[in-house]
Amino acid sequence: MSALLLRLQRTERSTLGVRLHPGLRPSQTRHIPEIQAMTQGSPIELRFPDGTRQNTRLVTFGISAQRDGETLIYEGDTRDPEIFLFLPEELLDEELPAGTEVWLL
Repeated sequence: MSALLLRLQRTERSTLGVRLHPGLRPSQTRHIPEIQAMTQGSPIELRFPDGTRQNTRLVTFGISAQRDGETLIYEGDTRDPEIFLFLPEELLDEELPAGTEVWLL
């Protein structure tokens, strides 16, 4: 069974790959049980606004935090953190237009 994760607004290059925006928030995805099984390497399908599709994989996911010594500092809502998804760096920004749907397969 597949689940719609998000509709892409923009991408950002990162050392981890292509970071998708917006991220996921637990409060917005509680109704999607498939997310509980999401792991690094999970199959992803991109559904482009023109109707075409492309399969890829999830490189990794996580929250954005900075380390201050032994402490991690998160500047968002710690009760509902934004979880960012990263796809392979081979995907070019121009291949990922706004409005692309990101599906977990």
